[in-house]
Amino acid sequence: MEKLTSKRHYLDFNATSPFAPSVSEWLAKGDLLFANPSSVHATGKRGRKFLNEARSYIYKTFQLDPKDFHLIFHSGASEGVNALVKGRALTLMEDSKKLNFFRSASDHSSVRNMESDLELLGHTMTIFPVLETGEIDVDALIKMIKKAKGEVLLNFTPMNNETGVCWDWSLASKIKKETGCLVHMDTVQTVGKVPGWNNLDSEMDLFTYSAHKFGALKGVGFSFIKKGFKFRPFISGGGQQGGLRSGTENTMGIYSIKLALEDLENEDLALIQEAKDLFEEKLKALLGDKGHIVGEKAKFRAVNTTSFITPGKISQNTAIQLDMAGVDISTGSACSSGAVIPSKVLQGMGYSDEDAMSAVRVSFGPEFKVDQVDDIIEKFKKVLNKIL
Repeated sequence: MEKLTSKRHYLDFNATSPFAPSVSEWLAKGDLLFANPSSVHATGKRGRKFLNEARSYIYKTFQLDPKDFHLIFHSGASEGVNALVKGRALTLMEDSKKLNFFRSASDHSSVRNMESDLELLGHTMTIFPVLETGEIDVDALIKMIKKAKGEVLLNFTPMNNETGVCWDWSLASKIKKETGCLVHMDTVQTVGKVPGWNNLDSEMDLFTYSAHKFGALKGVGFSFIKKGFKFRPFISGGGQQGGLRSGTENTMGIYSIKLALEDLENEDLALIQEAKDLFEEKLKALLGDKGHIVGEKAKFRAVNTTSFITPGKISQNTAIQLDMAGVDISTGSACSSGAVIPSKVLQGMGYSDEDAMSAVRVSFGPEFKVDQVDDIIEKFKKVLNKIL
């Protein structure tokens, strides 16, 4: 939804989502799940009951069979992808084999920043290019994989968090069939934002999610792991979750996943798309020839995301002006020690440093509707007329 809080427009759902209504209602009741779900007493068993309900519902929602996939809960996608990739690397080391981890030039920092760790372990990270639209040349990628040395694990990102550019899910299946590589589906951003987000392809090997991206609590996420995929667990301990991820389960967080997913059952993506299309039409009129929408020519884009650049205008300044106007958005760059850094995603798409430092991302929620557009655009108009 486009969240209106104290007359502010919250348009940063790709960064984190406000609590889903059912999650807020549940927390407000105060009947919280505090006991260790591994305990044998009645209070612990009650926690286990809620956890098992959530587990069953998640399998059902994403249409995967527990006979084919493990479902493990963790602290979120950053842990999930690190655990699976590095865990696989460690397993291969035991047999003196090498991992070749393929990731795109536009992938998330949690994926990009594993390179030094993999190299330290004697493995390889291969970066494949993306087109200026943010899409991939699938035939070129297949050729790269076929020539690669070592076991290839491909990170496939159906929706980019910054640009909203989507890759056709069927391409992952094509790549796997033609190369035999392992595939990790980086599906963190897809829930409630991409048609077919809950219809997962059981031929893939891995899927990873963060719960706070779709209205559940922070600090919890989950991964589906195809049975037969061997990896050394990232966290050792008491053997919870079949030893695949030790540590006392976050029962409250896990149950909030179920509640948030239930709230999305009746979501109408077409209404969000209609509102976003109208927003972009009006935004382009404001930008004129002084900016453009990133990835606009891509075949598929998320229904909720608009990223635009205003060359020569630092994104942090744009974000500050919008913040003062009552609009919460994200920039396409990061700030470290006061230095504005160009968006790695846009650089990967071929944008110059100057353009990559001007990127602004707007991301809407499940209740975004056409009747909200004019008020949002009016605020953008005041800011853009001032800075452009």
